[in-house]
Amino acid sequence: MTVFVLHHYFDTPDVEGNEIIGVYRHIEDARKKMRSCANRLKAEFPDDAWEEDMTWSDADEIHLGFEDKCGGGFFATIYCWEIVSREVQ
Repeated sequence: MTVFVLHHYFDTPDVEGNEIIGVYRHIEDARKKMRSCANRLKAEFPDDAWEEDMTWSDADEIHLGFEDKCGGGFFATIYCWEIVSREVQ
């Protein structure tokens, strides 16, 4: 049986990490959850926060990113969700 794993990882100036959001039998369920997570995060930031060259999406991945201008330096903030398929018994 094939399952679809929704993986989220992030890298900010303060913290980095990753997590498995869920494992789904149907890819559309994983895609729906991925879009929901990304939209919830996007709502926490101003619309113009996301940099075009650091933000993109396709059916199975969403990347959101921008540069923080902290203390005279530039630090990238990146959030990513991806769906991968895996065979299980």
